[in-house]
Amino acid sequence: MGKDATSNGTLGELTVYDPYYCQGSVRRALVGLGLAEGCCLNSNEDFYQVVEKGAVPAHDVLLTNPPYSGEHKQRLLQILLDRQRQPAVVPFLLLMPAWLSATHYWQTFVRELA
Repeated sequence: MGKDATSNGTLGELTVYDPYYCQGSVRRALVGLGLAEGCCLNSNEDFYQVVEKGAVPAHDVLLTNPPYSGEHKQRLLQILLDRQRQPAVVPFLLLMPAWLSATHYWQTFVRELA
């Protein structure tokens, strides 16, 4: 992320949401890159319950490296698709393995996102 990460050029004011908690390492890394401490939303809570309750915190961008086990990738992609169909679209950045691009669910996600 560079100085042009936000419209006013201030990385410190960008609110980043990572819904998958991993011992707080994401928060430490982003703060180390210049994000203000309170602008990194990464709590030890069940992301799917948060979505179900409609309690996703307000943020400028969703940035995550979801767990590769189970159905986490598929569930996240469906949540992102649903959110992109909302009037207020929030950008997202995903760190995913290259093999994901060969899966049916990724190809469906990209097609529906277009």
